[in-house]
Amino acid sequence: MKTLWLIAIFTTVFSANAVAQQKCKEYAPAASILAFCPPEGWDGNQDQGEKHPTFVKKVADGEFPPSVMVKEEALSGAAELFVYGMLKGTFAQDKMTNKKVVDISDFKTASGLAGTKFVSEMDMDGHTMRYVFYVFEGPKNVKLTFINIATAEDKSTAVAFEASMKSIRIKK
Repeated sequence: MKTLWLIAIFTTVFSANAVAQQKCKEYAPAASILAFCPPEGWDGNQDQGEKHPTFVKKVADGEFPPSVMVKEEALSGAAELFVYGMLKGTFAQDKMTNKKVVDISDFKTASGLAGTKFVSEMDMDGHTMRYVFYVFEGPKNVKLTFINIATAEDKSTAVAFEASMKSIRIKK
């Protein structure tokens, strides 16, 4: 009987471990240095002239569709200056009001890639929009930027996006 209990315990532990280690549907294009797991169920829409698709969450009609834009660009200078320029451009838009930086913090992925997370909010068309930028330095001055745009009230998107950002890695 003791043996049956041990077998049951080991089976349960190994089954739970296998489920926890299941791979996501990783996005890792051959012509890129990056790999990551977009939020599950988000569709990738390729815009003309962009290296990477924008991943968009499916929502009901009339709801704001959260998205993740991926940028990979070789630029000289610090990654933080790159994001500052993007924020400045976003804040310059006349249709947005009550613009503020909410948080700037260090961020580390599960693979150990260190970067910076910038969170900003602004009002647009009756909604408080949250822009979250994750910026990483890649090899040869490559800047990897992930930009999530969603309503500030959409907490489930924030959780899914944060988990997705933890999966970012530089391919070997």
